[in-house]
Amino acid sequence: PTVAVIQAHAFGGGLELAAACDIEYFEGGFSLATRDGRIQVRRTAHPKQRRADAAHELVHALGHRQGFEEKIRHYHAVSEELTENMDEHLEEIVDHGMDLLLMPDVLVKEVLEEHGLTAQAVWELSEYGWASLELALRRLVHFKEGIPCAGFLSKGNYVQFAIGNYYHPFYKGQRLPEPHIREESGITLFSVPDSRVVIGFLELPTNGA
Repeated sequence: PTVAVIQAHAFGGGLELAAACDIEYFEGGFSLATRDGRIQVRRTAHPKQRRADAAHELVHALGHRQGFEEKIRHYHAVSEELTENMDEHLEEIVDHGMDLLLMPDVLVKEVLEEHGLTAQAVWELSEYGWASLELALRRLVHFKEGIPCAGFLSKGNYVQFAIGNYYHPFYKGQRLPEPHIREESGITLFSVPDSRVVIGFLELPTNGA
């Protein structure tokens, strides 16, 4: 199936995602992609997590089917460091594919048109894409090439998760920036409803902006 066909089914659950890719889906004790082209998803996981697991394992299964993982292991082994960490490198690529399936481009663009690259956009994408805040934040951070940005999730005034596409000032355990620092730097915040979680997002201007 084409990317467009797969993404058209991305708003369903794991079973719908698997059907769009013509891959057998079943549930078991843990999540994995089998070498014979099937995927197993942990049955005890929350439905939202099962959907994310299904997308992750689907990317693995498609990679096995097309021989992509073997090609990546061969052509991406350009340094000793990367070769030694090839499994981690592959997981990063698979995670990117998972994000594309869970939150298709059309959805991300609609959210950005309404809210821009802001903390609230992370929340909206999480809700409409039925994905975790961590995945929605990662999707937005890496959505537009050439736009340096970063974000974090905090709870109790301390950062619990941080990610960026450049060297950024956020790190786990960091106390939330003071209001005057947020105002000066352009950090946007959004308090997640019925939760103590606060989302932070920072977009930096590109050269010449």
